[in-house]
Amino acid sequence: MKKLTAILCASALVGVLPAAPALAEGATVTQEGVCSGFIPNEDGTAGDGLIGELHSVITKNGNSSLVCKFTFEAGVIPRAYRATGFACNTLAGFTTESSMVANPDGYATLTCRINANKAP
Repeated sequence: MKKLTAILCASALVGVLPAAPALAEGATVTQEGVCSGFIPNEDGTAGDGLIGELHSVITKNGNSSLVCKFTFEAGVIPRAYRATGFACNTLAGFTTESSMVANPDGYATLTCRINANKAP
């Protein structure tokens, strides 16, 4: 239950604030913007919050991917940690096809994928 509660709290942290998107061959590409995430704890729950840089693509078929890059102080975590399956708010809607990976060098990556045409 503790993990579920932490992941639900983290879903409020994982979001997107895009800059102006560009169109590329039927796709909407956002290469600038702000997104939020977290440093995963050893057990996969949400730890400290992070603010990062957004890269998002939405194709004309409704496929959407969001990748967010973060930096934090090196040495905060002793090894790489990962969290998966949490709620992630993309430009195309909410998804739980998500992954947050952080490493001890102070870098983290958030990845979320959704097909807006198949979303509930």
